[in-house]
Amino acid sequence: MKTGRTHLSLSLVCLLLLGSCSSKQAKTDESELVVVNVEKSYPGKKLKLQDIGKVEYLPLETSDEFLWSIPSVNSISDTYITNYDSENGTLLIFDRNGKGVSTFNHQGGSGEEYAPYSEVMLDEENREIIVNDSHSEKIFVYDITGSFKRVMDYAEGKKYYSLANYDRGTFLAYNQQIEDDQANSFLILSKETGEIIEEIVIPATGKKLSARIESSLNGNPVTISFNYYPIIPAYPDLALNEISNDTLFAFSPSQALRPICVQTPSRETMNPVVFLYLAKESKDYLFFHTRENTFDLDKMVGGNSRFLAYDKREKSFYEAELTDENQIGKGYALNSQSEVPLNQFVQVLNTIDLIEAYEKGELKGELKEIASQLDEEDNPVLMIVTFL
Repeated sequence: MKTGRTHLSLSLVCLLLLGSCSSKQAKTDESELVVVNVEKSYPGKKLKLQDIGKVEYLPLETSDEFLWSIPSVNSISDTYITNYDSENGTLLIFDRNGKGVSTFNHQGGSGEEYAPYSEVMLDEENREIIVNDSHSEKIFVYDITGSFKRVMDYAEGKKYYSLANYDRGTFLAYNQQIEDDQANSFLILSKETGEIIEEIVIPATGKKLSARIESSLNGNPVTISFNYYPIIPAYPDLALNEISNDTLFAFSPSQALRPICVQTPSRETMNPVVFLYLAKESKDYLFFHTRENTFDLDKMVGGNSRFLAYDKREKSFYEAELTDENQIGKGYALNSQSEVPLNQFVQVLNTIDLIEAYEKGELKGELKEIASQLDEEDNPVLMIVTFL
């Protein structure tokens, strides 16, 4: 099958001087491109969430049917919030008032069921739940209540590590071919058939890299893999991270590629490799996290990470910590959240922790009032921050 293909030159000189290496690449001035030195030490800075965004606390309805199972949000939109346990296959769907809407579990081996550890995403515009099952190499589609609608096969020779909504009719998929010497591709797929509409290729800067480590334990081979987000949903652009390329790009609805930032030193020259990821963006800040591609099997520790904030006004970097004026002594760092808008940060506040903080007098304002009414068996409270 013939598909369209957008190529991107990997040379930073091309990015900065030639300005456009394909008909769909936007021009980027050197002064606009943020350069992030992942080996440099930066001064610390505390940023109060209330100063850079709107903070909302959302208690979730609790019932025998709706019991929050994992300590993270799977996705959030203007209408829905989802919680997915990838091990047992249960999906919970809440509305934006925290009320339970539906729950289902279609984990199994039939032609309408998905395997454990599949990726789940919400397509709010079409009111569909998408399950990316890399084990069976299929994409399952259900409606909001869990009724099966259709299944699509992966394109031949492709392996979809991640999916994201691109527009009403298409997905953007990250094709992870770890053993392939060719560059990984971002693919635009039809939501109805799974057909490849377009390929967007971001070549490796140098050698092919992977966010995994091959090692051995007691003479047995062991693979350690770190989660990462090659596609970060945002509006109007998606942020694309090809881990073998030093530059992170935005991809617009018009299929224009725009460099956002470039990492230095080059990942190709680092040992161990440190990967830079875009986490979130506000009016005045870009937030990043770094992860070192290391793991000590004897101590079972590794993957050291840092949280960095870039002040767009000052054009300076900080080792950042985010604080909430209603939680005394509590700080947060941001990681990329695959199905959370780029300008939002969602933190799950554990019920027992909130009750203990309330009893110690460590809560203030609205959060204190919410915690005073909690029972230990209640679902958690979500802190939703929409950056200005």
